[in-house]
Amino acid sequence: MGYLEDLKEVIEIHEFEIDLYKDFSRKKQTEYFSEGFGKNKQYYSKEFLRKTEEYTVLQLWTIFERNFFELTKQYIFANNDEGTLKYAIEEKTAEKLERWPLDEILDLYKTIIDSNTVGMIKQIKRYRDWLVHKNPKKGTPGKITHKDAYIYLSNFLRFITTDLLR
Repeated sequence: MGYLEDLKEVIEIHEFEIDLYKDFSRKKQTEYFSEGFGKNKQYYSKEFLRKTEEYTVLQLWTIFERNFFELTKQYIFANNDEGTLKYAIEEKTAEKLERWPLDEILDLYKTIIDSNTVGMIKQIKRYRDWLVHKNPKKGTPGKITHKDAYIYLSNFLRFITTDLLR
């Protein structure tokens, strides 16, 4: 189960970055930066924490999305006989899977996962999309913490994996 280890590693890196930053900020700023930084220390502290949080959510989503598509392909090819029309159709479906709107694919999972969980995954995706594009014409979606993203994304993947093994 590589995806869980990958997701945990992102969280560990995030926590390491925060600890490193805290350690750095305890030291004399004049040894490292000009007076300008010292005067703006509070701004830079908040900015660093905000960016680290955002990048962590982006990393978590990237790992989730790659594994989500792989697990979905496993559903498509479950219990199929090569050489049949059904297999040929499913093979074409799997080829085009990543071109479909992700929200539509997620909706298919409502048959095995409660709609609230699917809704949270969609909310994380909207937040991820906003982080990447930051379109001012679109409103800011609800902020997702890296901890919440980790919990929902890993639980979703874990459920799919368990269901596939049944």
